[in-house]
Amino acid sequence: MKKYLYASILLLAMLCTACGDFQKVITVPLPPYENKLVAECYLEEGRNYRLLLSESVSYFEGARLPDVPNALVTIQHNGFTDTLQYRPVALDTLRKVYNYQATVPVEYDTVNSYQLFIRDTKGRKLEATTRFLPPVPIDTVQWNFSNKENETEAQRKAYLLIKFKDNPKKDNYYRLTVHKSNISTRPQTDFFFTDRFFAGQGGILTGYNYKDKDTLIVSLYHIDKEFYQFLDTSRDAARANGNPFALPSGVISNVKGDGTGIFTALVFDRRMVIVKK
Repeated sequence: MKKYLYASILLLAMLCTACGDFQKVITVPLPPYENKLVAECYLEEGRNYRLLLSESVSYFEGARLPDVPNALVTIQHNGFTDTLQYRPVALDTLRKVYNYQATVPVEYDTVNSYQLFIRDTKGRKLEATTRFLPPVPIDTVQWNFSNKENETEAQRKAYLLIKFKDNPKKDNYYRLTVHKSNISTRPQTDFFFTDRFFAGQGGILTGYNYKDKDTLIVSLYHIDKEFYQFLDTSRDAARANGNPFALPSGVISNVKGDGTGIFTALVFDRRMVIVKK
């Protein structure tokens, strides 16, 4: 056994030496990159129409999203067409930046769909359709503190159990966020999931992230399949970026045309709780 081990080590050393002696720089010509439009638009009841329109860039151009001004952006709903003007706005409660908006507030409508249309100055076009889903109410928010022997009373943290009624006759998709004190801050908990593992018995556990007297804002979003797939594939693509051992991952989008993105309606139920021992 030792003889084979020594032979393997010797062969590996010889290969490493050979690699060092014959290193070459190989240039691989790449085809020119075609920039695509990228649109993000989230409809929320009572909030104005807002959209982020940017442009994709080559992997080698660094982390940036070029702005796309002077585009025609419209949303049609229930026989009316509203045009979004180019007016950049700062971060909102979703921690998003938008560069197109309209003064028209979004109407909550689960019957009639919303249609998005975009055309920029280069003639590129995007189209998408979405509609509101009914909210799924949160039944209860419970918590339980850890009880490890090596923890002091001050070190003990709690997990949350969020219970809700899921419809077992349909495939449902959710996103759960938990903010501490302020909805405008980055959430301490943020994940998305399907009901395939607990259809009809809705209940989600968080990690041990919360302390005594924490004020928490729990939001349960009822999202559509398209938004779930967008979130799921966007996460996979981010994980694969720069990882030579990961498989390439494409982002599934509900936006059609000369680009990608997401156009979806957000509906949620929200509870505020104070964690107490």
